[in-house]
Amino acid sequence: MKRRLRFLIPLLIAFIALLPCLALADPETDTEGEHVHTLQHLLESPATCTLDGMHEHYRCTECGERFWDAGGTVPVDGKEWSIPATGHDWSEWQGTEATCLETGHRSRTCSVCGAVEEEDLPLADHAWTEWVETPPKCIEGGMRERTCTVCGEREVEGLPATGHNWVAVPEKAPTCSEAGNSAYEYCANCNIIVESSSTMVVLEVVPYIPATGHNWGSWTVIAEPTCSSEGTEQRTCSKCGTVEHLSIPSTDHTWGDWETTKEASCSAAGEETRTCEVCGQTETRT
Repeated sequence: MKRRLRFLIPLLIAFIALLPCLALADPETDTEGEHVHTLQHLLESPATCTLDGMHEHYRCTECGERFWDAGGTVPVDGKEWSIPATGHDWSEWQGTEATCLETGHRSRTCSVCGAVEEEDLPLADHAWTEWVETPPKCIEGGMRERTCTVCGEREVEGLPATGHNWVAVPEKAPTCSEAGNSAYEYCANCNIIVESSSTMVVLEVVPYIPATGHNWGSWTVIAEPTCSSEGTEQRTCSKCGTVEHLSIPSTDHTWGDWETTKEASCSAAGEETRTCEVCGQTETRT
């Protein structure tokens, strides 16, 4: 008996070691070790608003590979088997619009599946009017305000003072006929006049310097008057060269004696004439 056991024990150990090699072949594997697909026939199902559909095809229940034919010879490329969800066909929004006083609410319905989408609308912005402005001044601020046409709320904002816009006027010497001025500055916005924007000494008026007036020379006759025309005399300012003219009245005629130019008759008056010895003008009387 002991001799038999010594013989059987090595055989038993060898048999156990060979068991993996003696296991039956995988029913899903052919004789060459390649996978054999077990195909499930999947019927076409249309897509809905929210769910994908699929085309008719075949799917291996073991490895998940998909084919267009029952023989598993035409594989499906990527996701071509899938029909994307169509998305909802929503109606126009219906509901109550929000204002600056109350929130709103609206909803819409899918004409295909009847799904309803609802949403609350937050408070709307104010419906402001245009700004009404009180313009700022050089040293005084302004303001602007507007009003909501829905709730009547007012919004007011201050506007800063603009500050002066100084224009410097240099000193100007007077002439014979035009006034001059001392140097000063004025604000182009509010027209205030100051000696200087650094000292801010306010002036009531522009610091004019009166015109000096002409320094006339003596009158000189440049055209003597006659009995038929006026004469002219002039004088010149020694400072600026301005020339002033003055008319000299015409002189009287220097008449000659009256001479009879037509004798009187019993039916008509006579006529006498005299002549100016200077200009030759004649004068007639009856």
